Amino acid sequence: MHNGKLLNRVGSLLLPELPQNSAAVTDNAAFHERADIQDLIEGTGHTIFWLPPYRPDFNPVEKYWARIKKIRQDWRLDCIDTLFFYFMWICTVF
Repeated sequence: MHNGKLLNRVGSLLLPELPQNSAAVTDNAAFHERADIQDLIEGTGHTIFWLPPYRPDFNPVEKYWARIKKIRQDWRLDCIDTLFFYFMWICTVF
């Protein structure tokens, strides 16, 4: 997303919906770490709490998604129903 659009959306869509002195919990995506966005959120009285770095090895579903992505890439599947079928199949077989 364009830098100006993201800053505008945070300011016009997110912040008006937050109660005063809210806690904003965010991951470590690069665009979340931008100083201008942090300044905007904290400048309106909110506090930012950062989640620890994501560890896909601690999340078993990531192994299934990796298999699904490989099937999709290898077989060039674009139909969501077919992808869902293979996802369910992998979850029950493995």
